[in-house]
Amino acid sequence: MTASGEGSAGRPPEVTSPAIDVLGWLADNRELIDRGAAGPVIGGGELTVLLVEGRGPRRDYHVNSVAELFYQLRGDIVVSVRQPGRVRDILVRTGELWIAPAGVPHSPQRPVGSLGLVVERAREPGTTEAFRWFCAACDAVVFEVTGGHVQPAELRSGVAAFNASVAARTCAACGTVVPGPGD
Repeated sequence: MTASGEGSAGRPPEVTSPAIDVLGWLADNRELIDRGAAGPVIGGGELTVLLVEGRGPRRDYHVNSVAELFYQLRGDIVVSVRQPGRVRDILVRTGELWIAPAGVPHSPQRPVGSLGLVVERAREPGTTEAFRWFCAACDAVVFEVTGGHVQPAELRSGVAAFNASVAARTCAACGTVVPGPGD
């Protein structure tokens, strides 16, 4: 790098992407979002930016190989974070941001009608993310969906299989059953 801050080729990279109207993107992609099929607002570069609407409570915890920045656009959320021997709830209000460190299981509780941005850097090839369900009695992992980049359809399929099976929701370590939807 030169003293002027220019890149190794002597010139900074060309900026080609325009500003994005986030609320316009949301309106334009409403049908895909409602089906859970919308992709990132910005993706494929150094950062991925996701627009996430609240769909109500969830029981899984996300574990990412990279840190995630949460910025809350509308409505307050609580992010439950699993730490050894305890679960800690972190309130993120409208206009606030919070960073989930890499490798920390976290479960954003997004009320219906809330809206947030999640920003993460691109993952290295071969790294994974996971969605885990833990036993409330003994803290063991009861079920997990893991992949290089878990797609919404893949996650929904895994969640449906988990919720439909009492055997899948039963902790192998202590026999406690993870409640299903509405329980």
